[in-house]
Amino acid sequence: MITSFSSHSSYDIARVSNARYRALFSCVVAVAGEPDVYRAFLILFEDLYPLRVAGRMIFKHLAGVMETETRERLEREGDLEFHFSKEEVEMGWRIFEVMSGGKEEISAEMVDSLFSVEYSVEEKELLLRIVFGGKEMRANIDFKTFMMNVYSFVIDSQRDTSSILELISDRMNHLSDYADSEQHHRNDHDLDEKKKKYFERYNHMVETFKVWESHIFPTVNTSNGDANDRMEDVLKGCFVGARNPQVVEALRIVYVDFQGLRIAGDLIFKLMSKLVGVRA
Repeated sequence: MITSFSSHSSYDIARVSNARYRALFSCVVAVAGEPDVYRAFLILFEDLYPLRVAGRMIFKHLAGVMETETRERLEREGDLEFHFSKEEVEMGWRIFEVMSGGKEEISAEMVDSLFSVEYSVEEKELLLRIVFGGKEMRANIDFKTFMMNVYSFVIDSQRDTSSILELISDRMNHLSDYADSEQHHRNDHDLDEKKKKYFERYNHMVETFKVWESHIFPTVNTSNGDANDRMEDVLKGCFVGARNPQVVEALRIVYVDFQGLRIAGDLIFKLMSKLVGVRA
């Protein structure tokens, strides 16, 4: 199941419209990228029946989600392939995602806030021309409209598409830093009291694993196959995962937003606490 999920490209995952589902896909990809974390999940899937049942249900549902999302996206935007290469569409999406603040449309307000950072008049006019098809900011635009505006600019300016996208991309680090700070600010305020509690509990577990690894068990033996050794492999996976920012962030979103997986996470932490207590 993890292999199947991790076969989806970052672009495929980014285009999933539901943020919670995107988090689940991203979580699987992050887990698959760390062998020790992957083995820990494999052991837990094999040994814990409730987690196995939940995992199969989630896999079946998400497989359907990805199939539906891909089909609907091709129905909406399939004709973009006549004007752009696959690489250009993916680059365009990365630009669009920053300018839209992760939403489905680029708004005049969002672009205006981005352009409040220091750009020359010429740069502002050029970006507005590319994004909105003119110097004046207009109604909100979706991804397909954004790409067709880029295409129109390419035709009018007689420049190649890649150079135009790279021109915007060169400014992406600045825009990304701004957008990330804004998103972080919004996320801090969007959490309700209950989710803040889950957020803090998750952070506590991550920090606890770091303490256990550095002060109690600097090394964990490789499994010889028996039950205790398998749990030590899970503990090792927890240590490795707690050191990987991508894994930590992906699992944090999943833990806070999905009750079933939060219960599983709490169970795993209790099992690891018991193992640490036995070994201590």
